Amino acid sequence: MGWKSDEFWFSTPSFFYASLHGHMDQEKDRFHQNLAAARIVAYYAVAPHLEKGKGLKLSDIITLPGDEINDAPQFDEITAEELAAFSALADRGYEQHTGKKWQA
Repeated sequence: MGWKSDEFWFSTPSFFYASLHGHMDQEKDRFHQNLAAARIVAYYAVAPHLEKGKGLKLSDIITLPGDEINDAPQFDEITAEELAAFSALADRGYEQHTGKKWQA
């Protein structure tokens, strides 16, 4: 962590733990950034040698932890009854907050 000996010996255990935890998070982030940069370099080194029209994604070279995230959120279907109940609740909340009835 780069501490001097007196900084270590005069720190409380909770401060030391918080500092160590922050340092480890910083090192993990640095590792992931370096890995992502290496992946980009590898992508541009390989891309000119591919057949024309063949697509290559960065995740094809190496998969990073954030690559598995599905962009489209998955939601359950909302029934007409659930929607009507929510609309009635929202209308009551609007009326209580503003003193007026909701007009669409």
